[in-house]
Amino acid sequence: MCVRERPRLAQSTLDHAFTPRRVRPARSCAAAGPPPRHGPEDLAKAGYVEEEYLVGGRANVYSWPAPGPAVVRTPNAPYTTRVLVRRPAKRSRFSGNVVVEMLNPSNLFDLNIGWALSHEQFMRDGNVWVGITAKPIAAAALKTFDPRRYGKLSFANPLPLGDPRNCTDIQTVVDPPELRSRSTEDGLIWDINSQVAAWLRSTAKSNPLAYGRKQRRRSLVEKVYGFGYSQTGGYLVDYINAIHPLVVKADGKPLYDGYIVGVAGGAFVGAVPINQCEPTPPVDDPRLRLQNVGVPVMRIMSQSDYLLGIASRRPDGDTPVDRFRHYEMAGAAHATPDELYYSAAPADIVEAGRSVPPASCNEGPRSRFPSSIHFDAAFRNLDLWVRDGLAPPHADPIAVENGARCSTSSATSSAACARRTSTCRPVPGSGAQPARRSASSPATRCRSTKRRSRRSTRRTARMCARSRATFASWSAIGSSPGRTARS
Repeated sequence: MCVRERPRLAQSTLDHAFTPRRVRPARSCAAAGPPPRHGPEDLAKAGYVEEEYLVGGRANVYSWPAPGPAVVRTPNAPYTTRVLVRRPAKRSRFSGNVVVEMLNPSNLFDLNIGWALSHEQFMRDGNVWVGITAKPIAAAALKTFDPRRYGKLSFANPLPLGDPRNCTDIQTVVDPPELRSRSTEDGLIWDINSQVAAWLRSTAKSNPLAYGRKQRRRSLVEKVYGFGYSQTGGYLVDYINAIHPLVVKADGKPLYDGYIVGVAGGAFVGAVPINQCEPTPPVDDPRLRLQNVGVPVMRIMSQSDYLLGIASRRPDGDTPVDRFRHYEMAGAAHATPDELYYSAAPADIVEAGRSVPPASCNEGPRSRFPSSIHFDAAFRNLDLWVRDGLAPPHADPIAVENGARCSTSSATSSAACARRTSTCRPVPGSGAQPARRSASSPATRCRSTKRRSRRSTRRTARMCARSRATFASWSAIGSSPGRTARS
């Protein structure tokens, strides 16, 4: 018989999104094997540990009929999902930053793309990464992989099959029709995303980022950043525009201090259905527009997707209520092989009843172009923006002609097409020039950052040194005319 921690009821800090009611380690038992293996990195060597939790509670299913916050469609639906936590083994190494990623289910199992892109920087800086199984189809893969370990996972539709509101024309993204189910509900993820953030900030006994006993117990979390990529980038747009305002209204402040929306915008997963009976808002709908969020937001598009996502372009914002940056990674494909290399092992994917995706590295959808350089810089700049008010650089988008990919047949067009996205200083001798310079350079920003409290002086010094190297690399790769990705 498996022995597990008794579930602990967590206190609620929100009216609309309670902290999880049940959190327990997903422990391995005699008849239950280990979780799927993720990536080749040696966490112990880096001073990190991975913990897996089954998180359960109640979530609302929402409707989003018009621009503005969502409204409750079906309240208090029970759920249980899986949450991964990768954190420093020693609490003294914890930076106070947590990146929460709704795991991408586009290949019908969980992909930890944010971790794959930026895990080296996360571990250098002492950040915590948290991944949430966000969709029923990914939970089903885990249950197939190990029914004993994951049998309690549930995204059950609160509406019975006989209820006319339980539609037969299921609205979802990517999932093949034969795998869609009226018995589950994609729309439970929104409160789950809120509740996980609330749990990490809480003093609950189950929170691995809280320390101390009784009245002296506190969470060491200082900042929480939301991340989504491709399909879950569209999820994040829904969350930012439909759910984030509800959190602020209910609690007086946000649960997430900033967001990075990766390769999702416009006609390319610019949003997703808020529940599986409502279609995605059209491309020109204001619900897809990221504006006046109240916390910093960055959107990053790749060269594979910027034309499909061109409707997501908007001017950068620097006002307190509208801090926004739009970046486009010239030369970058939609994804890299790292999203698979640092995902579940192929044998585990097969055991979960899924097909192992091809890497497609030959200038295909998964290119070896180092997109991680862009995302490392984005995470670093987002943190500086939130903590110190140091606005990140601006960058011109990839050039287009009449809304289409520009031609290199003429000298004028060739010069226009040679411009590459850059948010950094030129590298001496490289010939690379930034598209546009911000009011303060990375070096100036680092000098300003060093004026932070004594407690963070050493961490800040290391951060500044790495920041210069990151920005120099980005400039060399992102700004040099004629430079293309090698497969």
